[in-house]
Amino acid sequence: MPVDYIPLNIGIDFGSDYLTNEVAYFLGGILAANEHTINNGQTFWIAPFRSNPGYATVTQIEMHYNHVQNINRNLHGYVYMRDTIKSAGLDSGKFFRMQGFGAFFGSRNCDSLEPVIPEIKQALIQSSPAVRRCFVVGAFDGRGSVDLNRQNNKIRYLVLDCPNNTTGMLLHDLLVSEGFSVNYNLARDRVEGGEPRKPQLRIKNWDKFLKCYGMVSEKKYDVMKSSYTTTFGGCLTRDESSVLDGLKTIE
Repeated sequence: MPVDYIPLNIGIDFGSDYLTNEVAYFLGGILAANEHTINNGQTFWIAPFRSNPGYATVTQIEMHYNHVQNINRNLHGYVYMRDTIKSAGLDSGKFFRMQGFGAFFGSRNCDSLEPVIPEIKQALIQSSPAVRRCFVVGAFDGRGSVDLNRQNNKIRYLVLDCPNNTTGMLLHDLLVSEGFSVNYNLARDRVEGGEPRKPQLRIKNWDKFLKCYGMVSEKKYDVMKSSYTTTFGGCLTRDESSVLDGLKTIE
């Protein structure tokens, strides 16, 4: 294993004892979701790649799925489409009404993610910029959303609803350290009652994210590239597969 990869063992069977680009991508998705399921007594942590019905085309979902399968190629995850997830008894309760797929990683002894976030943060600090980039991309590629004004095709923010403030602050601090302009709204009660709103990250300079970090998701990339062209003018796609399979930025 190259010396620039930092050891990390948080009780999830990624298939590597190091925080590689690929492990960081899935770890970002897992932390952003904080979602698990149990099947035959085995707990699986999930990096979900879901969207509302009709948001992405079948082709876009399949291309994204194939990239994520390739990212997982040398790891121990299971990447399944929604229908397989449902038939295999792996649905966490959030796949039944959405389209997309998920990556599942078995738990060795990780019952909760929040207690291991300080260890993850330390490993990220010691890791290369590429590993930190893959971690952030993984969080937004699966759970992030593009706040788009459909009337003028201009993006307001790149948004991530965080499962807790610990994860939110970890991502906030990483983004700010890399020069991103970030609004962070803490978890708060709804005026109308009901379940409290989740803490939310909003990246204002989403164009910097598209140029410097990029997306694996075909749909999110297409939306962001289209808005960039509308807002700033033409651009070209840059293939960043040397960093992560399917990763795309603009130039």
